[in-house]
Amino acid sequence: MEQAFRIFGRLRKAHNRQKALVDVLIRHEKEIESVKMIVGIIDDEEEELRELPAVVTELARMQTVQKKLADLLEILDPKTRSKVNQFTRQLVHGSADEKKLSSIMDELSHVKSMLLLRIQVSNVGVTRSIEKEIVANADVIQRIDQTLREHVKNCEGLRIARLLKGRRPSSESSIDHN
Repeated sequence: MEQAFRIFGRLRKAHNRQKALVDVLIRHEKEIESVKMIVGIIDDEEEELRELPAVVTELARMQTVQKKLADLLEILDPKTRSKVNQFTRQLVHGSADEKKLSSIMDELSHVKSMLLLRIQVSNVGVTRSIEKEIVANADVIQRIDQTLREHVKNCEGLRIARLLKGRRPSSESSIDHN
């Protein structure tokens, strides 16, 4: 009887974990959508953002984490398993699988945060003129700042945009500063 009681307890836990897994997967999917949006912004602004060394480094880290995630999801994908086999896997490996997935998603979230930070503090649109003056391309800065604010939740935009706020362009769309 004691053994049957323990087995029923494990079965109940496995069933509850399997039901709770849907909520966890929805949360992870939203995080992946957020990452996809940020990478899309970088792709759209390829000249200004993709060439920044700090952004390139974080994108490489992102690829590494993405590979780990894809490998784990391939293992967890139930496409070839029956409901009984899926339940059995959840019973035997459920907690370990969830921990692995959670760990990879935490790593992905960290890389995403670092990528956003690198973008926010970058000197996007800032160059030096022939006369060695610092010149900021206001159009580029404003466009990227606005895109980040509109599409990335809780993003404060570019730091350089806040520094240049209120300054008037000296010629066309550039702001000079000696």
